[in-house]
Amino acid sequence: MHMYINTNQDTIRFTISLSIINIIIKELFYHNNDQILAGVDEVDVKDEEDHHMNMEWIRKKADKEIALKRNVMKLFKLNEDNEMYTVDVSNSTHFFLTIDYVKCGMSFQQTATMIHHAKHRLKAQKLGGINDHNVSQYVRALVTTNLNKIIDLMLHLSIWAFSVAGDGSIHHSNSIFNMCIRMCVGDVLSNLHLVAIPMFERHTAKNIFILITRFLNALNDTTTIWCAKFVSMSTNGENTMTKCHRGVVTRLKQATKFPMLRI
Repeated sequence: MHMYINTNQDTIRFTISLSIINIIIKELFYHNNDQILAGVDEVDVKDEEDHHMNMEWIRKKADKEIALKRNVMKLFKLNEDNEMYTVDVSNSTHFFLTIDYVKCGMSFQQTATMIHHAKHRLKAQKLGGINDHNVSQYVRALVTTNLNKIIDLMLHLSIWAFSVAGDGSIHHSNSIFNMCIRMCVGDVLSNLHLVAIPMFERHTAKNIFILITRFLNALNDTTTIWCAKFVSMSTNGENTMTKCHRGVVTRLKQATKFPMLRI
């Protein structure tokens, strides 16, 4: 974090790789607008009245999702050379308190409420003017910055190999694929949480393989780098992951340059 933060100033500036925003945030974390609108036309209800009500509800949901994505992207600004994105946080105290509260397990709304309590208790006007939307934007800034740091680690000359652990699950009716990465940083074997990424498609081996490779390509800019360092994949015992011929691990093994371990 200290690589990105000048603690002597109240304003914090983060710099983030183009691929993290353009691929991971825009395409993998959210449906693109065409996919969202396409879902409006997929409703098949026989009763005309129910069909009209269902279509109206889906259109409102689609509009809401498009508006959410548009608001999220307002956080990230292209620099003058169009070589990277930047995020400016105008109130560093807000940012640090937000991260402290969220990492304790508080929701975004609870975090905003606690900062308001701190403002009134300490008579600190600087802590005013925060809501759950601001909290969510601060967390997004931190997540993208941490992904940027992981890119730096993966590209470092001392990192000659890494392994990945992955598992699909459902949280609040939303399908996600959770990934961790293991690599030796200096003299320490580090196990880092990489991402919990939403899955909009069915949990087939092909879809999971495409999701993993698109994510790794975004982290490394090119397929060549991660394929040359990917040495093992740890999974649960699901057939989708472990099938000998067309499972996720088998597909990844075929994509890498060197023999890969299956764990």
